[in-house]
Amino acid sequence: MSLTALGMTVQSPRTKPFLVILKTADQYDLWKARIADACWAATGLDLFTVDDDDCDTALMGLAGGDAEERKQYDWLNKMWLLVTGSLHDDLYRKVHHVKRGMIQICLRK
Repeated sequence: MSLTALGMTVQSPRTKPFLVILKTADQYDLWKARIADACWAATGLDLFTVDDDDCDTALMGLAGGDAEERKQYDWLNKMWLLVTGSLHDDLYRKVHHVKRGMIQICLRK
């Protein structure tokens, strides 16, 4: 069965990063692998090894300091956009209350 037959939307790699949009729980394993790859390619970090303390540290670093200091925490913005951008609207509505940047809390929901 194809990904589109399962109800997954695949974005064109020419216009946006290649992502699978997570709609249902049965798609989670494939989504998890793809989103982990996309985050690693964008940041060099493993999405599923980043913890809440890493996110807190990055959020504090992004909130203060000069542009050079904030640059080391750009990975958080990239990962957050990749994760939330890969969720179907119905799923995003369930996690939109999570503080921006708190990736692991978002993934647990």
